Order: sequence, then structure tokens, then C-alpha cells
Amino acid sequence: APTRAFPPQVAIGGSLSEAESFTIQSIAGNVVTLDGPLRQARVGRADQRIQAEVINLSRTVTISGDDYDRRDGKIIGLHTIIANGATGEMSYTRFEKGGQRGVLGKYPLHFHLLGDCPDCRFVGNAVETSEQRGIVVHGTQQSTVAENVLFGVKGAGIYVEDGNEMENDILGNVNICPVQGACRQTGTDNPESDDTGQSGIWAVSLSNNFVGNRMVNHLNGFSGKASPFPDGRGFAQNFECPQHSAFGNISSNVFHSNQNYGMNLNGQFPRNVDRSVASNGLVTDIIWPLSSCDALTATGQDNGRTAIIQNQLEFGNAFSGATSLGDVQFLNLRVINSAEALFWQADTKPFADTSVTAYVKDSTFEWIDDEEIAGILGSGASGTANIAGPGGEGSFLLENVSFVGDWTMREPAQNPESEAGDLQVF
Repeated sequence: APTRAFPPQVAIGGSLSEAESFTIQSIAGNVVTLDGPLRQARVGRADQRIQAEVINLSRTVTISGDDYDRRDGKIIGLHTIIANGATGEMSYTRFEKGGQRGVLGKYPLHFHLLGDCPDCRFVGNAVETSEQRGIVVHGTQQSTVAENVLFGVKGAGIYVEDGNEMENDILGNVNICPVQGACRQTGTDNPESDDTGQSGIWAVSLSNNFVGNRMVNHLNGFSGKASPFPDGRGFAQNFECPQHSAFGNISSNVFHSNQNYGMNLNGQFPRNVDRSVASNGLVTDIIWPLSSCDALTATGQDNGRTAIIQNQLEFGNAFSGATSLGDVQFLNLRVINSAEALFWQADTKPFADTSVTAYVKDSTFEWIDDEEIAGILGSGASGTANIAGPGGEGSFLLENVSFVGDWTMREPAQNPESEAGDLQVF
């Protein structure tokens, strides 16, 4: 087990708009004494799974940049990289004053074009303050990014870059923005991830395992944003169709107190795309006129591939969901005190796998009418648990879904970007 620095620096996630950091002065049993008082209340309701994160920012080993050098519109800090076929691990280390805004490839922790690298690991690190992203997985497969904590990282905290990344384990990480909206960063090569769509986790490729992560106080908690890059990015461009790549295991994540979306998926329609770790994650048959990226197979069958997002908890966000989305089911989703409990803006399609019928199953949309909880979340004393569903031709099936509190369900015709469809609730 790693040794721990004492006295440790800790940060406590904010449930409304601001996180706070402290030094621990003493620990006696279950009593922890901090070096100052909390400036705002936190929700601690284990029965509702609504709890503030406490992350340890101290490690016995610290790698620190100098104070940031600002010149020519750039902000220059520490960067590290494991690159070009190497194998490496960085674990239980503190990284501070990192990232170089406006300089491509300069991030605190960076897997760069490693291909298949199951022995590449970023585990248990603390990344505090960065001017350009936090942990970057680029052109790499089967690596591990687990149990890291990030605080005060500008831009995307965890960034999956080009679209050919596959089977990486991104597990149990916590990324807290100190002040809601303050982690947006201009001047990078991708404003979708860092500025206009800044996210705790941002990924072109969803063919990775995202399990047990917690994203707090960002513009968006988690963004699967392949639509701006339909052919992939960088070295993978023109060899990918990331809107149609299969999903990995996306489960047991918590996204809360984000200014815009908790989870934001954009135009994802997963299909049986011919790509693998052996092909460096690249599609092997991108040819005209037929490709495994296409909606139909060569014999005219539906090429959709079911993806199930499981056991997700969201609270205190503005939205959750997607624009258009197909062959994707939310299973055991719980959304609490969000302005739109589920926002499925435009269209969908029937599942190619006829054994799967419900788009949302065994889930709960809730507005907790509790002044303390609502006040701390910044959601007001009362509100609604809305579904803004898709339109177009066809039906939208909800199975064993509960609506708790003051709720309404919008018919698709009320969505100005949709045409009328049928809503079925079982």
C-alpha cells in the first residue's frame, strides 16, 4: 500500500457552486479536525446517495512545475509523457502546476500513441492545478487510469483524444472543479472539450470502460462527443466512425452539480464496427460504398449494437441525456433535482436486438422536496422531474420507471426540434 503524506491536504466537493480545500490537523477515531471552518453546508444523505466527495491531494512524492511562465499567449507549466511504444507507470504521486495552454501534447499525465499497452498505468495520483487538461489517453489501448483525483484542472480533466482508443479502464477517478464553470479554458486545440463543452471526462471513443467515476462542478460531467469529429481526430482521422463504435462498460458513475449536463452523449448510434485492439482501434473496412460503419449490413440487416449504461446517479445538474441516440438503454438510472431529468433532444431508432425494447428501464426520476437538500444543490425548494423525449416516427418505451415528487412528462410534440411520436410507459 502507498505511504501517505501527513498532514494531508484535502478538498471537499461543493454541492452548489464551490469546493473548499483544507489541511488536516489531526485525526482521532472518526473525528477529523481541519485548519478552518467549512464556509458552506454539504449534503450528507447516504440514504439518497447524495454525498460530497472528500479527496486527498497529498502524496509522499510530489512532482511540481515552477510558477507558470506566461508568454506569447501561452501558459507554460509541467508536463510528463509516456510515448511512442514505451511502457510506463506513474502511481501515487502528486502533480502540480502542470499543463501548457496552447502547446499541443503538454499535459500533466499523458499516454501518447502507445498502441496496445496493458502495462501502462496511471493509478492513485493527485493532479492539482493544470492549465491544459489533466490525464490524456491518446492512441492507446488497454491502459489503466484508476483512482486518481483531480482538483483545479482547466479543460477536460480526463481526455480520450482521437477515437481509436479501446478497452482502456478508466475507473474510480474523482475530478472536482473548485468553482462551477471555472475550469473552462480557451486557447487549446479543442474548445469542444476544454471551453464551450468543458467536461470532467471528455471522450471521442466510448469503446472504453468508464466505471465508478465522480465528476463535480464542471460545465458537463461526462461528454461522449464524437459528432464534431465523425471521422476521428489526429492520426486516426479518416479511419474511424466514432459515433458508431461499440460502447465499453459505462456503469456506476456519479455526476453532480454540473452547470449544464451530467452525462452528455451526442448523436451516438453504436454499430458492429470492424475494429479491434489488433487493428490499433482503426476500422478495417472504411471503403466505399459499404463499410461496417454503415446503418445496414451488406445483406440489408440493421447493423445496430446495443449499449447499456447502468447504475448511474446524477443530481443537481441542469440536464442529462443526449441529442439523438439509438440502440442505447439507460438501466437503473437515478436522476435527482435536475432541471431536465432526461433530455433526449431529437431522434432515436428501434433496437436492432429485438430482445431489448425499453430505452429507459428500472430507473427513477425524482425531485426531493426538501428545503435543505434543494438549497444546498441550488435547485430551489420545488421543481419537476421532466423527460423531454424524442420525436419522429415510432415509440419510446419506458419500463418500470418511477417518477417521484412534482413531475411532468413532455410529449415529443412539445420539443420544438422534434415531430410527434408515441410515448409508452410500462
